[in-house]
Amino acid sequence: MRKWRKTAAIPAGIVLFFILGRMAIPGPVPGTELSMQFCVLAVLSDWLGSAAGGLIGLFGQLLLDLSTGGIIWSRTLPSALYGVLAGQLAGGLRMENGELSGKDVLVFIGFQLAAHAAAWFLAAPCLSILIDATPVSEAFRQGLFTGITHMITTVIIGTVLCLAVTTIWPGGSRMKRD
Repeated sequence: MRKWRKTAAIPAGIVLFFILGRMAIPGPVPGTELSMQFCVLAVLSDWLGSAAGGLIGLFGQLLLDLSTGGIIWSRTLPSALYGVLAGQLAGGLRMENGELSGKDVLVFIGFQLAAHAAAWFLAAPCLSILIDATPVSEAFRQGLFTGITHMITTVIIGTVLCLAVTTIWPGGSRMKRD
């Protein structure tokens, strides 16, 4: 992808992350919510790369936090970390070539699960304990719930988005068979 297109895609990704985050549903564990912005962040990070994914996660979450009363760094920094880790797959998926094999889908899912685990099972609870003085059990309960819900939505909706992008991309509609 040309550099100017990537540069233009980052602000669009931030806005999309923000809009999807505003439509979140409060979760059953206090301080959590069910949201879809990480499905889109997964695809954008894989497509645009780690730096773009990190920026979209960071600034998208900053906008969300500012729109709801204040920045929560224990949520903002893990969102950026997730974008960076999810983007490590960049180039591994061949969405721009209109190709996506079954193996590519499994690699996508594996990377997303690992990125969510690092961001929400480890980074978010530790930051919540250190920055917000959240009790340890509450911080890890929130991180566990958030991570699991983000994993489920990303695996289902993120995979569908990858397949859709591959199909509609110019020259697409070539689902490879392994």
